[in-house]
Amino acid sequence: MKTNQLIIFSTLLLSFFPHSAWAKKAIFSKTYNSGVDTFCENQLSEKTLKKACKSGNYPGEKIYQCKFQCPTYQKCSGENPSEKKWIATKKTRICNSDGKRKGYYINSCAGDPLDVKSFKKACAKKEAKGERVVLCKNGKVKKSETCSSAKNNDSEKFETRVFVNKCGGEVAYKNGRKIKRNLSKACRTGKFDGNSLVKCKNKCTSRSGFKCSQRTWIEQKKVICSASKKAAKIKSCDEEQTKNISSSYNLGKEKMEQLINQMNSWIDDSDNHITLYGDDEYDKKAKKKIVKQVKKALKKAKKIKKQLGKKPIFYCKGLSGTCAK
Repeated sequence: MKTNQLIIFSTLLLSFFPHSAWAKKAIFSKTYNSGVDTFCENQLSEKTLKKACKSGNYPGEKIYQCKFQCPTYQKCSGENPSEKKWIATKKTRICNSDGKRKGYYINSCAGDPLDVKSFKKACAKKEAKGERVVLCKNGKVKKSETCSSAKNNDSEKFETRVFVNKCGGEVAYKNGRKIKRNLSKACRTGKFDGNSLVKCKNKCTSRSGFKCSQRTWIEQKKVICSASKKAAKIKSCDEEQTKNISSSYNLGKEKMEQLINQMNSWIDDSDNHITLYGDDEYDKKAKKKIVKQVKKALKKAKKIKKQLGKKPIFYCKGLSGTCAK
């Protein structure tokens, strides 16, 4: 009886887990054949992605996990196990460029290393100005921060200030006073429509005894002021990416307003835009149908314009140009 129960349990267990779940796994590094990326050929001795990067043997290399299994949507017969092969999974890492276990790098774990121990000191480095800095541990990004392109300053004061487009640039004013913190409030003034606003802190990056000898602007928060005077958040974007988002947003808003105006003008003077032909009864039906379609399109365009006025979040994934809403 117990044997039968065990067989039934084993059968049920196998039905819940596909054959690929039991496939053996291994770690590989990327290789190239005639300039084309090839996968699952150069097997490493390490058993996990973390251990491979931790070893320091693959600086700046992309490594990934593969499974030895049947090709997707195919069944391998027990008599012919040669049908199985190594197939790449979605699990991948880029090991730290200098082979260290932990460090700060420009743009990605494979980027130029920065010999610092904090984001504050990383942003004070000349090569990190205006760039995105990432903290990597064994090839995995733990945290990222964007640095302003503003030069280190000689200010003796710790302060927070809002700038237009980038830290250290044009100072944002309201009623003749410098805006210090509230980005949403700044957008509601309507003076910065389509511009990006950045809240920055003037932090100490180097000390001489008890006195601060060097300060730099550190970016804290960034938004784009939308068409409805709301603050749309921007995350992990460098200055070039922010500039591209801002210009694309403004262009989209401008084109949508032009389209709505053109459709309104067409509906108001539809008789002059439609060439009538055939008998009068048919002409009326055709005109009515066309006007109805234009009004339907106008309604959709207005919804899109309204959406542009809301508060989306723009998140950049790392390298310049790779931004998503």
